[in-house]
Amino acid sequence: AAARAEVASIDWPCRVERFYSETNLGCDARLVSGIGAVFAAVESAIFLEDDCRPQTGCIAWLGRMLERWRDDDRVLMVSAFNPLEEWHADRQSFHFAWHGDAWGWAAWRRSWTAFSHAAPDLDDPAMRARLAAVLPDPDMQARHLAALAAGAAGHGSAWDVVWEHDRLMRGGLAVVPARNLIDNLGLGEAATNTRRSTPIEAVRRSHPAPVEDRPPAAVAADPAYDRLVWELRSGRHSAAGLVLWGGRMVERGRAIQALALAHGGLRRYPGDAGLVALAARASAALER
Repeated sequence: AAARAEVASIDWPCRVERFYSETNLGCDARLVSGIGAVFAAVESAIFLEDDCRPQTGCIAWLGRMLERWRDDDRVLMVSAFNPLEEWHADRQSFHFAWHGDAWGWAAWRRSWTAFSHAAPDLDDPAMRARLAAVLPDPDMQARHLAALAAGAAGHGSAWDVVWEHDRLMRGGLAVVPARNLIDNLGLGEAATNTRRSTPIEAVRRSHPAPVEDRPPAAVAADPAYDRLVWELRSGRHSAAGLVLWGGRMVERGRAIQALALAHGGLRRYPGDAGLVALAARASAALER
């Protein structure tokens, strides 16, 4: 009742359509059925959950991407969330990836109506062969399969994992902004699903959307980006990934956390020059 009251209180000029279920279907089934209802009515749509706050220009950027890639079957979704915060923003305003997050996203009816909502058979050799063809990195394959298994076992929300799996099986790309456009306000102990919040998530920021669109050189997934996203999702950071996030911690007044990150990294990657430099930089910031 409280949630319905909030929706009833919308007071800005817009068309409002309400689609209520008579029973509590749970997070996964309700999101899937709700998104299906949207695409039964419109050809393309932008989705923002209640805890996702878009940056200035985010909605307009999503709309431009929907129009730009509307008829390109290689692209199946647009994500406004860049978990790395920034990726080659000096040379492009967006890129393509296999990993696309649903924290502020958009898609077309053609993408969703072909989506198989059923959890896949994890022992199917053909499925595993297809996954290996799209994600040749064994670590990324293993993490993806583990996420599917956890969802099938009822550990957390799973609809977006199955949605990503479906896109991978179809070889469908996600458009991702070079700079993150979404803040997720629902992280932490009080959250329903995303209770684990790390120092990296605390330091990540969002940015206003670009006004000018600068495409990448090719319509193809960026393997280096996808690998770093895997590191972030799995918590198994490379030395380069630790240096990336540690540098941002120093820049944003979290030098103690950066130093701890560097020391932890050096235990795993002894003598790594980037981590040694990060430790020195963090120490110098603490002395100032």
